[in-house]
Formats: sequence, C-alpha cells, structure tokens
Amino acid sequence: MARDRLMGSEGMLGGVGLEQWVAAIGQTLGICVVEVPSLRICAVNEEYATLVGAPDCASLVGTSLGDGEGEGLAAPLAALSAATARSGEASGLHQLVVPGASPRCVQAECRPLRGPDGRLCAVLTSTRDVTEHQRATDDLRRRTSELNAIFSALPDLYFHIAADGTILDYRAGRAADLYAPPEQFLGRRMGEIIPAAVAAAVERGVQQALAGRCLSTVEYPLLIDGADRLFEARIVPFMEAEAIIVVRDMTERRRAEEQLEAAYQRVIEADEERKRFYREVIRAVTNDRLRLVDATEIPVAAPPALELLLDRPENYSRLRRELTQLSQDAGMSTEGASDLVLAAGEAATNAVKHASGGCCTVSVTADRVIVRVSDRGTGIRPEDLPGAVLLPGFSTRVSLGMGYTIMLRLVDRVWLATSHCGTVVQLEKWIHPEEQPDPQLAAAWERL
Repeated sequence: MARDRLMGSEGMLGGVGLEQWVAAIGQTLGICVVEVPSLRICAVNEEYATLVGAPDCASLVGTSLGDGEGEGLAAPLAALSAATARSGEASGLHQLVVPGASPRCVQAECRPLRGPDGRLCAVLTSTRDVTEHQRATDDLRRRTSELNAIFSALPDLYFHIAADGTILDYRAGRAADLYAPPEQFLGRRMGEIIPAAVAAAVERGVQQALAGRCLSTVEYPLLIDGADRLFEARIVPFMEAEAIIVVRDMTERRRAEEQLEAAYQRVIEADEERKRFYREVIRAVTNDRLRLVDATEIPVAAPPALELLLDRPENYSRLRRELTQLSQDAGMSTEGASDLVLAAGEAATNAVKHASGGCCTVSVTADRVIVRVSDRGTGIRPEDLPGAVLLPGFSTRVSLGMGYTIMLRLVDRVWLATSHCGTVVQLEKWIHPEEQPDPQLAAAWERL
C-alpha cells in the first residue's frame, strides 16, 4: 500500500513515522496526505482537523475523498489530488463551510509523494486559512475599483511621482488635458516633458510638500493645442519620498472670476457715477448747503469739546444742555443756539431710532459750532437719497419724517456720508452769520 511504501522510505521520512513527519512539517499549516489512486486519507495533523471541524485526526484517517462527501474540503481536495497525479502539482482557493461556523476561505496546494521505486503513491496537501487575507484583497479590489471610477468621473489629473520628479503613475479624467500621451511621460522626469519654468515650479512645490509633510499648491500656465490654459497643482506627500499631484484645469474658473470681477467693477463705477450725479444735483438744489461726500471727506476743523454716546436718554438731555451752553459761550445768539440744538436733536434721533452705535461730538472754531452725529446702521440707499434729504416728510422708515429738511433750514451747512457701514451727519452753524458772505455768492466763488 501507499502508506507502507511511504513508511519504508527512510531517506524521505528521515526514519520517523508518517504521523510524526506530518505533524513536524505542518506546524503552521493544515496537512493532509491522500493515497493515490484510492484517494483515502492516510495522515493529517491537528491544524487540518481543526480547520475542517473534525473532532480529532483519527476521525479523518482512513476516510475516502473519492465520493466527495464527508469533511468540507473533501470534494476540492479529491479534484486537486487527481490533478496532481496527472500534472505533478496543483493548487486552488476554496470556500470551506463548517456547520456552526462562518464560511472560511482556504488556500490548498498539492504536491506528489513518491515511494522508493519512484512511483507516485500519495499526494501531500498543505492548507492555509486565508479568509482575512482574501477579505483584505477583496476590499482592496473594491477600493481600487471605486477610486478608478472616481478618477474617471472627475475632470482632474492625478500623478504619482518620485522625489526627483519622475512620473510613476497617472490617472486622467479627460485625456485632452494631458500635455503629452502617457507613453511619452511615464518613467520620465517632469522637466523632460513640460516647459522648464513650469517643471521647476512644480518640483519646488514637491520639495516643499515633502519637507513640511503638508499640502503645497502651484498655479502655472501651459499652451495646449494652441490655447493658453491655466492649471492648479495640489501636491501632498505620499509614503516617505514620493508625492501625489492632483491637477485641475482652472481656465474656465479663472475666466468666470475675471468676468465676475469686471461686472462688479462696472456696478461699482455705475454706483459711483450715480452718487456723483446725486452729489452735484443736491449741492446745486440746496445752494451748496448740503454736501454728499464720503466719510473721509468730511472736514475736521477742531478737536471736540464734547463727546457723548447716544445710548442713554440722559445723554440726549445732556447734549441739548451742553450744546446750548457751548454755542452761547462762543457768542452765538440765543435763537441761533436754539436752532442748532433742534437740528442736532433731529440728527441724534435718527441715529438712535434707526441705527446702533450712535455717538455725537461738538467742536467750536473761531467762526462756527460743529456737531457731528455718527452711527453704525445700514445707511440710506442711494436711490432714496434725493427724497430723504429734499422732500419734506419723505421716509423709507417710520418716523424718519422731516429730519433732513429741518436740518437744512436750521443750520448753514450739512455734510452727509452714508453707506452700508453707517451714516455720518455733520452740522455747521455760523456763530455770527451776519459776518459771512451770501451763500449763493460763496458757492459760485468756490466753483470758480
């Protein structure tokens, strides 16, 4: 019998029994020795018995694989043993189902065993549980397939490069974005393919990414098919001395940004032109008594003699009281001081009711008293300016009312700066108006 011939082969078995020999060579593998051609199991080790769910080795020895029944690997091992008898070696990956346990994936490899006369007498099968390895392989295959699908769906270019700039691999969402066909750049350095200046910029980005272990971004132009294109390369370190470069065509995006910026500038210019028109119209209609300006254009004639936050009712009363005193101390008539206090009250009321962060300062010069009220509200919209400052009762909000028309009647000049950042109103009233030239004459002289 095959078992007797194997046991009698001192040179092959080293003078030990078959069971001891199988146990010795299969310390980490499941080993099964099958007689040929009977396909009867003549020896197994404990690892194999455990793998197939047998209670012990003895329960398997003497059973036949020929009928394809019995333990879970009987059918595939019978086929592999027959294949080994024909061709010398065979291997395969098989699913093992053991009652009460999860399915396992088993790698089996068969080799012939020959007796002293050189004739095939048995097949030695080594088995290994590769379930986790196969699961990891399948997961890697799925992830690779998923990444390939993502690369195909995205318009970006992907390059895997070495630290010296050699292109190791690539993916292209759109082949038309490639500067050269793959057979011309794979395995070569970037400096051999793209313009030297561009290659140098990208290689600097690669070195920065590798040195800092961080993202590095480079923008560069390329001439492709006679058209100027703009690309952005995002470079991240990979492994120890390699990098991944994701390249995106930014041409259309940059063109859209430039068009948007141009449109925005046109809107700004149109708004400035409209504001200039309003300024000139309002200045002419009010005989130069109201000037619509930017906040930085409002003159500061003297340091403030009084500063108040308009956040409490008592400060409003204090403003009226101290403004009256400052005006009269400067030499302004009682009627003039009363008019200035009333105008300042209108400005302060607007700041308190329709905005936030209101404050007021009062300055006194040799010839005038100046009240400045500012807030951090949303300002007056340009299209509402003519009505707000010229029409009695015009209001885009409740209670804005007569404010600006009253101010124009009560003081000698109003400076107004308003925007989405807030509003500044500066009221100026002569201390001795009888000493000042006619307003219309002064305006004409200033224009000249």
